[in-house]
Amino acid sequence: MWIKASPPENISVGHKRKVMTAFSDPTSTVFVVDDDDAVRESLIDFLDVLGFQVEGFASIAEFVQGHRKVPKSCLILDHFMQPTTGLDFLESDEGKNLRLPVILISGDVDTTIEQRARDAGVAAFLEKPLPLKKLLQHIRHLTA
Repeated sequence: MWIKASPPENISVGHKRKVMTAFSDPTSTVFVVDDDDAVRESLIDFLDVLGFQVEGFASIAEFVQGHRKVPKSCLILDHFMQPTTGLDFLESDEGKNLRLPVILISGDVDTTIEQRARDAGVAAFLEKPLPLKKLLQHIRHLTA
């Protein structure tokens, strides 16, 4: 499991027990797209416990077919996926029409990827292992 940090102070993480925190809004939806089952499920569980509505997808194709348009939502999108990378999707016509703020995550960051992410309009770009406090701040800002 790649989430190694503890939740923010005063947050108790239990099995599927949602807690209201300063970080969450139960009317916000976070979509998580990552082809690594462990990463995706860990992130879903973490955000669910904090009170977010969370929907996970194992591929971009699953997300495109299955996500629903809801207000106050954002997308956490892994970059290195097959057969299409997160940035390739965002640069496609379908991705350009997404109209959803995106937090791009990646285990490998270089200046080319960072520039492409900026050009694609990515709201935030975070490197794995994810800085959880910063991730939560971005989610809260993007879903406000």
